[in-house]
Amino acid sequence: MSDEEIKVEGSDETEALSCDVTKYREQLCAEPGLKAITFVGKDFPGTEGYLNALAEADGKGFFGEMTLGVLPVDSEECDHLAEAEGVEELPRTVVYDCKEGRLVKVGVVSPSQDDTEYRQAIERLIDLSEE
Repeated sequence: MSDEEIKVEGSDETEALSCDVTKYREQLCAEPGLKAITFVGKDFPGTEGYLNALAEADGKGFFGEMTLGVLPVDSEECDHLAEAEGVEELPRTVVYDCKEGRLVKVGVVSPSQDDTEYRQAIERLIDLSEE
């Protein structure tokens, strides 16, 4: 999936994720189901490997119906969004659900330096996708 896009369920379309806090939250609540958004920095170590591991796990169906998206923190507006969402380190995946029209964080996953193959992070995301 390309930067700043989230797949719209039931179609082949993707919609660019906004870095405006209000619009971002509205976008994620527009469709039902869990969304896992990975906030990344362009030159942060491990970012590419982490995204590849997530894509592979998703391709194998490990995350069930959970939708994955990527949001690069590469501008002042996106940095503000990351701060508003409690993202303090990159890469970090935030899992959301929409409850009664409000976006709710279900969990947060960050790969550790010891998790070089991202197994622990993927296992945690699998657990969150099943809750």
